[in-house]
Amino acid sequence: MVGGGNWLGSHDRISVMNIVFHFLFLHGFNPFYMNSIIGVEWYLGVLFIFYLAVPLMFKKIKSLESAMIFYMASVVICGVFQQILIRVPLLGEEDIYLWNVYVENYSIIAQLPVLMMGIVCYFVYKDRKVVISKKMSCIIIAFSIYLIYVLTFGGNLQGLGVTLWGLAFGGIVIALKDSSYILFDNILFNNLGKYSYGIYLFHFLIIRKTNSWDLHIENIWGIWIIKYVLVVAISFCLSFLLTNFFEKPIVKKMLIIKRKRRNRDEY
Repeated sequence: MVGGGNWLGSHDRISVMNIVFHFLFLHGFNPFYMNSIIGVEWYLGVLFIFYLAVPLMFKKIKSLESAMIFYMASVVICGVFQQILIRVPLLGEEDIYLWNVYVENYSIIAQLPVLMMGIVCYFVYKDRKVVISKKMSCIIIAFSIYLIYVLTFGGNLQGLGVTLWGLAFGGIVIALKDSSYILFDNILFNNLGKYSYGIYLFHFLIIRKTNSWDLHIENIWGIWIIKYVLVVAISFCLSFLLTNFFEKPIVKKMLIIKRKRRNRDEY
């Protein structure tokens, strides 16, 4: 054993095998490993599994119609498997909670419909024949906001929470194809989207840090709002610094090296 971590269940320490699985991007297959080191790496494990199936989907999904068929199939198949796996857990009694969280949130079974929704959105934007009228756009956004409200205050809805979150935000993306609303298209959201990957990497660590702060405020909503703003602001600043002073210079340097090698080979 080499150290402590998160979401380990009955595994109270991070093992060497856990680290090996992370290096190989195989941690998404193991409930004990899926989110155990930095607290956000579960998504990389899910993406790795998804990418294994991408070549097959690339051959089969050629249009919006086929993308919709695959999306609906993923919703039904993953929903059925979720209900089966929740009722027939593969972990011991002491790790039931970890198993449920894995099946309902952090596994490829839970996330596949969300990823498939991304493919649907791609074909909606690619197909010029698909036109979302202003009226239809408003209807889709209203439904999506209502769905977000239900999910926020109604729980996980029998394990379908992740799928419905994907449907809600996918609906907003589709609704914005031919219409623009300042609620979504503004300088704040544009910049948060631009630096979203770095925000994703840092936000969990910052949440854990801010949870330990005593703000001496009795109103729970006041505490939540202040901590939310702090998490977003600090995450954004760190992402901005990482992107502009680390990621972009490295990418630029690699492009220069690649260009020099190509020029050398040509001569």
